[in-house]
Amino acid sequence: MTPDQLQTMLDQIDPAAVNQIAAQLGIDPMTAGEIVNRAVPAMMAGMAGNAQSALGADLLNGALDADHDGSILDDLVGYLGKADTTTGGAILGHVFGGKESAIVKEIATRLGLDPSTVSAALAMLAPIIMGQLGKQRQQGGFDAGQLAGLMPAIQDMLGGGGLAELLGGAGRGAS
Repeated sequence: MTPDQLQTMLDQIDPAAVNQIAAQLGIDPMTAGEIVNRAVPAMMAGMAGNAQSALGADLLNGALDADHDGSILDDLVGYLGKADTTTGGAILGHVFGGKESAIVKEIATRLGLDPSTVSAALAMLAPIIMGQLGKQRQQGGFDAGQLAGLMPAIQDMLGGGGLAELLGGAGRGAS
């Protein structure tokens, strides 16, 4: 995976998907877009932190192979219309570990939002990110071990500060 592929992942959450996230959360689409722009790099940083160890990379690859084939992307707006945050919440627990609430609070503070709104958005987005990675993996373009090398690009996307500091080794295993 390259920095360009990382940006492409962010771009795949198109305006229709952002509008659906906004509708589900009761916020305006611009705010939903800001959450997406913070959340995707944050989740990628958490996964990259996990993938720095061989075990973490193997666990993430295994999760992608077993549960995330990319089919969620076939009807993204449909998924978001009935998003089950339980699955996404479990993914976030693996990605962020014990730092999940601090990461949610940091994003919420930066955007002036209630943490519960950000938490719900992250839980909606987590299966999408896993689906994107799973699809790339099926196509032979992704191995979790590559994520660690993307940390500088991910840190640039995060913009430094509290969130980047929190995500230095945020996770505790793959989802």
